[in-house]
Amino acid sequence: MATTAMGLLPIGIWAPVLLVTLRVIQGFSYGGEVTGAVLMTTEFAPRHRRGYIGSFIPAAGPAGLLLATIAIMAVAGMEETDFLSYGWRIPFLLSAVLVLVGLAIRASAPESPVFAGSRTRHSAPILEVFRRHTRTVLLGVGTGFGFYVIFYVLLVFAGSYLTTQLGHPAQVPLVAVAIGSVMVIVFGPLCGSLSDRFGRRPMIVTGSALTALFSFAFFAMLATGGATLIYLAYALAFGLVTIMYSPLITFIAEQFPTAVRFSGASVAGQIGAVLGGGLAPLIATALLAAWGIWAVAAYVCASLLVSLACTLALKETSRSDLTAE
Repeated sequence: MATTAMGLLPIGIWAPVLLVTLRVIQGFSYGGEVTGAVLMTTEFAPRHRRGYIGSFIPAAGPAGLLLATIAIMAVAGMEETDFLSYGWRIPFLLSAVLVLVGLAIRASAPESPVFAGSRTRHSAPILEVFRRHTRTVLLGVGTGFGFYVIFYVLLVFAGSYLTTQLGHPAQVPLVAVAIGSVMVIVFGPLCGSLSDRFGRRPMIVTGSALTALFSFAFFAMLATGGATLIYLAYALAFGLVTIMYSPLITFIAEQFPTAVRFSGASVAGQIGAVLGGGLAPLIATALLAAWGIWAVAAYVCASLLVSLACTLALKETSRSDLTAE
């Protein structure tokens, strides 16, 4: 609903104030929704298919990103005066359709059998998380840290770098992100299924290592100046990121017992998102100004190595019993 309301912003000083307020509401809502969606899918799933079924939630984010990109590209072709007066509002207002779909799902979805069958309840689960699971939360933050850094570098910084530093038209990063989103949608369930077979940790470690190595090649491919090579760079980057991203949220959620799984996974995931994704474009921009693009590549590489190390410090969960108290 906060997203839809962005299409109704007034003109004047209240516009940026309300925009930031709605963005904060949107961020908090997303933080709860993505973890809750993963829990609903994995806690209903058979043990040997949790990674596969849970992977459809990470794929849903890029699916929404792809829809948003298509919507922006559709209205971007309008006359500039029309776009600035009302055209930019159309994609936001169209999101009202998704609000209705979401409400319909919520009204009919039962509680998961894992939670319904749990005997343990906490009046303040967030306090229980920090009291008994602090180490797991911190390692969960680190596990997601590298993904959020590379994702927001691809999504925000790289697009700005292509247009402002390399002189490409705005359509190039839009098409590149759309191609990357398709890669996640297509390969996400495959990587989730592989995590059921080979384990969550091997997939996340492999994805982190390969993406870290590719981070330098990615920016080298952007610097060549050709749109085709840029699209290939985004496709490869998103494809490698999918290896770690697809089982990531499921892996973190599986680290916590049922009574605090929602709170623990949400806290770990969203702190990682703030420290990783929230600051990544600012840090990357500062590094670019101070030391050049290879400093940005080194920053991305280092963040992914943090994820790799934290993943190895957590237990493998693909065979774990979620109903265990």
